[in-house]
Amino acid sequence: MTKSERLKQARIKAGFKRATLAAAYLGIPYGTYSGHEAGSRGIRDDELQHYATAFKVPLYWLAFGDKPLKVKMKLVGSTGAQVKNNKSGAQIIEVDAPFPIANGTKALLVTTDEFEPMALKDYLVLIEPNMELSDLIQCQVAFLLENHILLGKLLSVGADQSCHIQLPSGKVLLDQTPDWIAKVRGMISSPDGQS
Repeated sequence: MTKSERLKQARIKAGFKRATLAAAYLGIPYGTYSGHEAGSRGIRDDELQHYATAFKVPLYWLAFGDKPLKVKMKLVGSTGAQVKNNKSGAQIIEVDAPFPIANGTKALLVTTDEFEPMALKDYLVLIEPNMELSDLIQCQVAFLLENHILLGKLLSVGADQSCHIQLPSGKVLLDQTPDWIAKVRGMISSPDGQS
């Protein structure tokens, strides 16, 4: 099955009987969408991700048709939500990974759209803990601040280990000392669209 055939199958499975309805829903010109579905027009990566999200299918399957890698990892929390004490520890989840994921990588579930375009709601943000703060400067990070897990870009670190962090909204948090901070390694669909 080709990419365009998988796109058509995903559209129909999502409940759009006609391509015109899907194009209107997606907010793209019908000619563009129908060209993608007919295979007469190339599909950019960002368009493919948009289709996978809208039609609720794995990006890897839509792009390649193969079964993605199954990876188990720890789900250590949710962004935006207040962190609650969880005595049972992190939940182990199994995900379809569209790319190899290093052992020890942990995940955060994005539960709000406040971190767009850095992270999409209902997706998993992959984090790599235990890195030196100096190695994270100018990197996208996840961090725990005042019992909330947030996402942003680490701008600088002071001599006292205080951080200047820019949120995706553009707001800059000055002189913050997060309880923990981790490098964002990527983002993937959450298993079964769970939130």
